[in-house]
Amino acid sequence: MLIRILIILSMILGNCFSLQANAQNENLSQPIPGQFIVKFKDQKGNASDKIGNLEKKHGAMTDNVFENSFKGATIHVPPGKEKDVANDPDVAQLVQDFTVYAVDRNNHDDHGSPEIEANGMSSASMGGAPAQVIPTGINWIDAELNTTNEGNGVTVAVLDTGIDFNHPDLMVNTFLSRDFSGDNTGGNDNNRSIGGHGTHCAGVIAALDNSIGVLGTGSKITLVSVKVLRSSGIGSFSGIIAGLDYVTANAGTIAVTNSSFGANGGINPSQSYLDAVNLLHAAYQRAANAGVVNVVAAGNESVNVTTNNCAPAMYPEVITVSAVSDSNGIQDSADTWAYFSNFGTEVDIIAPGVNILSTALGGGYSSLSGTSFSSPYVAGTVALYISKNGRPANGNAQLLSSLISTISKTRSPLPSEPSDGYTEPSCYANGAGLK
Repeated sequence: MLIRILIILSMILGNCFSLQANAQNENLSQPIPGQFIVKFKDQKGNASDKIGNLEKKHGAMTDNVFENSFKGATIHVPPGKEKDVANDPDVAQLVQDFTVYAVDRNNHDDHGSPEIEANGMSSASMGGAPAQVIPTGINWIDAELNTTNEGNGVTVAVLDTGIDFNHPDLMVNTFLSRDFSGDNTGGNDNNRSIGGHGTHCAGVIAALDNSIGVLGTGSKITLVSVKVLRSSGIGSFSGIIAGLDYVTANAGTIAVTNSSFGANGGINPSQSYLDAVNLLHAAYQRAANAGVVNVVAAGNESVNVTTNNCAPAMYPEVITVSAVSDSNGIQDSADTWAYFSNFGTEVDIIAPGVNILSTALGGGYSSLSGTSFSSPYVAGTVALYISKNGRPANGNAQLLSSLISTISKTRSPLPSEPSDGYTEPSCYANGAGLK
């Protein structure tokens, strides 16, 4: 009898561990069949010419070509031809492409997310846009109090699902906007599942100071849509690299990027995933070296970004943002750590990420939660810094201690905050160095 009990118990425990492992695997970035990132040995000349030779020799098909991050491209390789392409004398690396997600994978369409629409208000259904309110997140960073600096003259690129070009509360440079996702919208947002992920981020950064809707961190910041995620909120490493390649080419205009997406490799990732992570890392490094400050979301899986190989949150050159739960718009003892937020020593700063009211598709407004909506507060505040103090020569976050201290203030650990040996400061948009 005892033996039967032990056998049954072991089967139950085994099933539990198996379900847990499967759940963890479902949150991991996945390889994209037949799609690769190629990097050429010769990093001079024109990448388009080099990829043309590969297409002729191996029957490969090309999506995006990279000229500025490194000489390379996104290619589709016919089955059985992978070794031929990898061994081509012009090829330095042929790396498997992987998925990137705007949101977590548990409740978002077919892939899930804890970033959910808490409520929404449509200007169309209400017979006109609602009167302007100041969202609690803007109150929390005190952006509304900084009336002398609204980010004039600074351009922020939103790498996301796009931005609603026709939203009355957003000012978007449509001429400079681009689509690298494959949706061919020119950068316009088509993410209808949650009402416009990229549009929501854009409103947090720069919703206009007018009589309608909401107020953004810097109402005079110019927005550029660099669409790298499809309507589903899913993208690829190669698509992100293409967006960063474009940002680097336009670094004379684009000063800041916001990346509210991520890939989780887990604690034991494949070498092919790590190879893709390294190529994406190189693209962020190149943008930073061109003077672009890159702000990214930490992610929503409640894991350490470094030990779980979360890209781009794990890169030291970017400013990584975790989420705080705030309900009253005040930095006080009522604040708690957002339960879903990733953490770790590579996290640089925190900002509100629960029930964030911002712009939505179709001229409306909605409340969403996730580190995706914490990051834009910091991107907007970085733009305020640049408007006041000028651009840094290098956007590498490791060299930006003065910038980060100017856009933040120290704080005490929050209830339920994971202990990683460092208490990141809070985003603050009304400091002396920003006025």
